[in-house]
Amino acid sequence: MKNNFKSINQKNLYQNLQFLKEKLPKNCKFCAVVKCDAYGHNAKFICKIIENYVDCFAFSNNKEAVEIKQILPHKRCLVIGVFSLEDLQNAINLGVEISVENAEQLQKIDKYAQQLNKKAFVQVKIDTGMRRLGVDDLVELKQILKVANELQNLEINGIFSHFGSGDRIECTRTQLQFQKFLSFINQCDKKLEFHICNSVNTFNHSIYCLDMVRCGIGLYGYGIEGVKPVESVFAKIVAIKKVSKGEFLGYGNRHKAKRDMTIGIVNIGYGQGLPKCYSRGGYFLVNGIRAKIVAEICMDMTFIDISKIQSVKEGDLATILGTSKELNADTIAKICGTIPYEILTNFKNIPLL
Repeated sequence: MKNNFKSINQKNLYQNLQFLKEKLPKNCKFCAVVKCDAYGHNAKFICKIIENYVDCFAFSNNKEAVEIKQILPHKRCLVIGVFSLEDLQNAINLGVEISVENAEQLQKIDKYAQQLNKKAFVQVKIDTGMRRLGVDDLVELKQILKVANELQNLEINGIFSHFGSGDRIECTRTQLQFQKFLSFINQCDKKLEFHICNSVNTFNHSIYCLDMVRCGIGLYGYGIEGVKPVESVFAKIVAIKKVSKGEFLGYGNRHKAKRDMTIGIVNIGYGQGLPKCYSRGGYFLVNGIRAKIVAEICMDMTFIDISKIQSVKEGDLATILGTSKELNADTIAKICGTIPYEILTNFKNIPLL
């Protein structure tokens, strides 16, 4: 067994997927957002086990999409991130849908599609208020649609945007973004696919779901009520030591044992994605009991206090991230002053058992 690894609770994943799909209006499609290696959960594994229950997968870039399209060639794959020439030929060749925000990008895609003698499929990203990426001017959108209509090897099949909020039922910003989105799509062919909702807005604002929703964090068990965490991370206790009161622990001179202690050395650290800030107030679970972190987290080792936990031996597993309320990505994020997205994606390089 590996010294550190993660596992996926498939039952929770299926339940989360079903829970979110129950919020959808009739004929609304479900797109699973699997960017950044499925938020650190292992995209290849996630996509394979839910492929028959979703209509589409969404990615950050062409490279991610191509990797999945090669193993699931029949599945729709949509790039919702930054336009890039990287792997563009493979993306077009495999039928990956690519997002754009200006006419110049359309022309580049059409050029590559001509060389391949293929039809490229494109979706236009609209900036309705995130102020991040996308078209924010109706005149510009009309120009994009006009150029697309003139290109022989390219077809626009969707228009989408992204909400910047929506965790409250009554959210003025969300309402304004949706109204702006409507003003854009009213200029488009009604046969196109329109989508704007993420997990929280699928849950709170089903009226905004339109033709498709793109759910990420909710699928993995966070961000909305009623879903369950999917990923657990474990690491072995590779050494057990008796420490006397007054001895220093780990790097620096800040951490002294305040009493005689038994400590466990766990084979995981910031090199594997455990935030260094979790040193202050963080803990693992050993035999279901909290084991407090007692020194600075090292690159691949962490000190925990196991003085009051019985029957611990070298080779036992510590739970680093769990699916219970006792310890999950929300727990770690709160202690570190961040969000569960960051915690989950930090662990993307931990091998899947």
